[in-house]
Amino acid sequence: MAKSNAKKNRERLVKQGKLDPSVLRGSWHGVNHQMKVIPNKKKNVKPLDYDYNRAYNLLA
Repeated sequence: MAKSNAKKNRERLVKQGKLDPSVLRGSWHGVNHQMKVIPNKKKNVKPLDYDYNRAYNLLA
């Protein structure tokens, strides 16, 4: 397959002794990004146990 222009530019910069752009990209430092929890509505909703109708919630 043919190389993209961006890849050619990266390789040219490395060959010239300049910094490789892949080094500048952030790393997760051992964190599995697939297991990271995204905040959602359920996390922000008040739990039913602390609702003012607690007695009715326990019956349900």
